[in-house]
Amino acid sequence: METNISHLILNAGGIRSLIATAELLQYTHQSKIAFIFINDGRPTTEKRLNHLKKQADYFHIEHIHTIQVSHLYQLGKNTPPETYQNLLQSQYLTLAALQAIKLDANYLMWPALADNQIKQTAQTTQQTLILAETLSLGKDQDHPLEIQTPLLNLTDKQALELGSHLELNYNLAWSCSNDLPNPCKQCPPCKRRAKAFQQAHLIDGQLATAAV
Repeated sequence: METNISHLILNAGGIRSLIATAELLQYTHQSKIAFIFINDGRPTTEKRLNHLKKQADYFHIEHIHTIQVSHLYQLGKNTPPETYQNLLQSQYLTLAALQAIKLDANYLMWPALADNQIKQTAQTTQQTLILAETLSLGKDQDHPLEIQTPLLNLTDKQALELGSHLELNYNLAWSCSNDLPNPCKQCPPCKRRAKAFQQAHLIDGQLATAAV
């Protein structure tokens, strides 16, 4: 057990994970940080895990924990998208928090980003507060687990600007929801990513070189 781990970051190999890690490293040594990846069985699992490992190499993060729950993605096939997304987020957060407690970490970082969506911001805040209160019943009250959402109140544009200020390489992050050699440019995550880069007046090397 890595008893020196103080921060556990929920990392799916995406842009938000990349930015949140870089921001945390401004005041926390990499030896105190571990990544947690949740394999929920979606088609892009291998692609996302590969990008998480690229981020770990880039930031010199040595510890990666993977939780296998490959049935979760299939369970949501017949569920309304918004309901399914909220259910997944709650499941992910709970699993990550339990792993943080197992490692005796003090902080769990969830790089959620609502992009000025008031309802999503409220739901995410509510989820973290309820879980933190529940977990406090079973953890040492002198060192309770703190769930952090450092990007929640930023827009996609602001998050990219922060990452640019930190001189990040966005090729280390995967966003596409399709398991293809290159981003499809057509799925909602690809379109959201392209829009954010356009708004921030930045060039995304990954999308620029992807096949249409």
